[in-house]
Amino acid sequence: MNSCKKTKNKIILLAVVPLFLTLGGIILRMVNLISFYDSAIGYYEKAALPTVMNIFFIVSIIVFASVCFFSEKKNIISESFANTSFFKVVCVICSIAMAVCALNCFSDNSKALLAILVPIASVCSVIFFVLFLLKKQPDYSAIFALFPVALCAMILAVTYFDVKVEMNSPNKMLIHFACIASMLAFVSEARLLADNKKRKTYFFFLASALFLTGVSSIPSIVLYFSNTFTYTYVKYDCILLVLFVYFVGRLLTLLSDCAPCSCEPNTDDTQTE
Repeated sequence: MNSCKKTKNKIILLAVVPLFLTLGGIILRMVNLISFYDSAIGYYEKAALPTVMNIFFIVSIIVFASVCFFSEKKNIISESFANTSFFKVVCVICSIAMAVCALNCFSDNSKALLAILVPIASVCSVIFFVLFLLKKQPDYSAIFALFPVALCAMILAVTYFDVKVEMNSPNKMLIHFACIASMLAFVSEARLLADNKKRKTYFFFLASALFLTGVSSIPSIVLYFSNTFTYTYVKYDCILLVLFVYFVGRLLTLLSDCAPCSCEPNTDDTQTE
């Protein structure tokens, strides 16, 4: 019983750590954008707090790696990849929100090839979310996990080749890191869906993607729509916000699904007694 309680506490800790650090990162970046960010030049003013924020981001990723390294494999995520009712609701929200983002990107009337591919990849990503609403996961679902990878790659390419924003702009770089982490998370998820379970690797990429998409999208969107922040890539941050919601839903689903499995009594032992 005590071991069961300890296992549940470890599982709760695995969920709390990424969410708590993400919340801290969101607050820290929001304060920095309000107090030290100069929209005219696209950089933070020279101050201690922006440096503290960057250090916090790096330390958070190191914490995720440490949690994976020191945790037992069975306490990371469940062996199954079950779709709970909660996760299906998350997928419905993500499907609708991603479709809206795709329509918004289509309305930009951009003639650039990469910019046109972003809404197309967004629509394809909706298919990936919808598949989780099915009663039984199809065998080919792992292939559709590559659609969000393509979406993140398109956003990465569009922002990278945008000469209007400096290459080392902190907001631009944060979007790049969020896209890269999301791509790695979805590739790892495709491996899980294909029964190639690298659970520690997946948890690390999932936690990192959750953190980076959260700190990139939420402060930018909130401050942009409150007219306190001038920003070029808000439409892409809206897409990252959808991915953030998905990552949160996936994290909570995997860990909650793991909890009962980790504490079930061994039926073989009970029968022999």
